[in-house]
Amino acid sequence: MPEEIKGTNLVKVRSGTGQEVIIRGKREAPPLDFGEHSVAEIVSEHALSLAREKVVSPTEAIRGADRIRPPLVEGARVATETLLGFLLAVEHLLPKGSSNPILSSVKVTFEPGKEPKLFMEGGTTSIWTVVAIRAESTLKNGFVALLPIKRAINVLSGMSSGQKNVVVGVDKGGFCLGSHSIRFGGKPNKFPVQPVLVDGSAQAALPGFYCKEIVDRVIVAKETRLLHGSMHQLLVDFDLYDINGEGVVIGTAVATDGCRMHILQLPRMIVKMKSPRTMPAIRVSTQFFEYLKEVVNSEWTILEIGPGQITAKGEDFIVVAHVAIESKAKPSELGSWRNMSASYEGCWMIDSVRLQEMLGQAHGELVRIRLNGRREDMTITSTADDGSVYEERDDSHARRFDGAPYVDVVMSKKFFLDAVQACATKMIRLEFEHDSSEQSAAPVVVRGEDEQFRAIVMPVAKGE
Repeated sequence: MPEEIKGTNLVKVRSGTGQEVIIRGKREAPPLDFGEHSVAEIVSEHALSLAREKVVSPTEAIRGADRIRPPLVEGARVATETLLGFLLAVEHLLPKGSSNPILSSVKVTFEPGKEPKLFMEGGTTSIWTVVAIRAESTLKNGFVALLPIKRAINVLSGMSSGQKNVVVGVDKGGFCLGSHSIRFGGKPNKFPVQPVLVDGSAQAALPGFYCKEIVDRVIVAKETRLLHGSMHQLLVDFDLYDINGEGVVIGTAVATDGCRMHILQLPRMIVKMKSPRTMPAIRVSTQFFEYLKEVVNSEWTILEIGPGQITAKGEDFIVVAHVAIESKAKPSELGSWRNMSASYEGCWMIDSVRLQEMLGQAHGELVRIRLNGRREDMTITSTADDGSVYEERDDSHARRFDGAPYVDVVMSKKFFLDAVQACATKMIRLEFEHDSSEQSAAPVVVRGEDEQFRAIVMPVAKGE
């Protein structure tokens, strides 16, 4: 009798000569005589092994199948990726360490109609935003509810990658995301009230890429330890320049923690002032631009600066933040950035990749930088916590262009590396005080190949 090979359509039979042969067939197939004129297909051992590899048990097939459960309620269908993207952006606005469920939620408002939309508000007492998301729904009634941000992110992130849309709605038990139910984040009437928009004294068209530039190149230098004072904020200052006989306002973004400062000029930002005499310098929460970096997807974003607030508007969002106007007579530590700036004659040109490679191998918190103008070489030394010493000399990636002939300074490795990476160019320009006896107390200027960005890093006194 033919012997079936479990899990395949193959059977094992014996020929008239007694030879065991594997063929494709059915269990009830009669014995066949494998002579010259036989039409039976003989299967090789290799084909048999391949067939067995492809066999999937019913249990494995069920486990591996995508399971998309039906939604809990009839609600509004929105793009999963769009909803998740907004929630991830709003995370930047959450107060650090806050356990307040109201401020850790977004206010969701669904408005039915011919073009139904889902409005999502987020923010705190100092910054507020709303975004409009296109929806599909046959609901006749709208709803308002608070959705906890972190819980919603977890649910949406865990959904099947093939689930392009998700149905959102509410029931008595909570907020529904597809087949998941999340407890409400509180009562909607307790959510921060939408701020009253005021007419601004200045308007600006901000190129979209500047949002990323400000976050990646400037905000990295802000104060993170203190929550008071001005140094945990971002300064946006304005200056009036005479270009070809025409007055042009150019903005500058500045951040500092007292030991270093990153400065980025924004020449492509188009600024219009109602009165050139009242050019404001403002301090704003860094969260404002961190949020814009995530949501801006167009070439330009409109900014409006008014009494006590700054507003950014896009095609489908608006964000409003409180600002502090800098006093020209009594500027804050951040507002005094011009006094803390520095520049020196000449520079050293260093290959950025090589410099970052050497800094990456230094395991101590401090690095000692030595430059020898006669030999045109660079030496970096660092001592780790365990006492091990890293020292490397490079004589092919550093060139002096009328800069300090001899340099010997100690700096924070993190601050120096942040400044080099923020330059975002192949070559780095380093400027030092020429008098070597004063270098330990003189700021070091780090520039790239462009003129818009510069970082200023204070050295550490030897022996500290």
